[in-house]
Amino acid sequence: MNKYYFFFVFLVGCEAPLSELKLDIGLDIDQSISVTDCRDGADQCPSGFICTETASTVFECTKESLCGDGEVNGQEACDEPGAVQNCEYGQTECEVCSANCEQIAGQTAFCGDGEVNGQEVCDEPGADQSCVYGQTECELCSPNCERVAGQTSFCGDGEVNGQESCDEPGADQSCVYGQTECEVC
Repeated sequence: MNKYYFFFVFLVGCEAPLSELKLDIGLDIDQSISVTDCRDGADQCPSGFICTETASTVFECTKESLCGDGEVNGQEACDEPGAVQNCEYGQTECEVCSANCEQIAGQTAFCGDGEVNGQEVCDEPGADQSCVYGQTECELCSPNCERVAGQTSFCGDGEVNGQESCDEPGADQSCVYGQTECEVC
């Protein structure tokens, strides 16, 4: 919250022109103070202000940048003391305020980034959802970074898969009576 104080100064017997009079009373009203041209010396700016080029050949006194004071001033893009450098979970990109009061890319954490974080129990981007052939059960990492039952494939599951040429669960494995050879599944 900005507080503004007004001071009235009466000058009696002062010979200096009013434009040359400097008062350092610590007001924090503006980010810049108009000075016709301060480039001839920084001492033309009040305490807490510095002479900066704000446009081509235009110089004015701007508030000295104090990164970490909670106020965006000077050349700062942001000013968040103790700001967290991480994006919210689930964001694949974001900008955060650096210790130097610059906007930078934040650290991300999301399902599929290859690291277990947040509420994840696993994180295997692009993981195959099938068990190794021959396993009758297994657990895998889902696209939501949760452990789920994987898809199985084995001899006797009723589907031709892997190196199988047939798959008839419970099929009779004997040849018809009288045959000396036969193909069975």
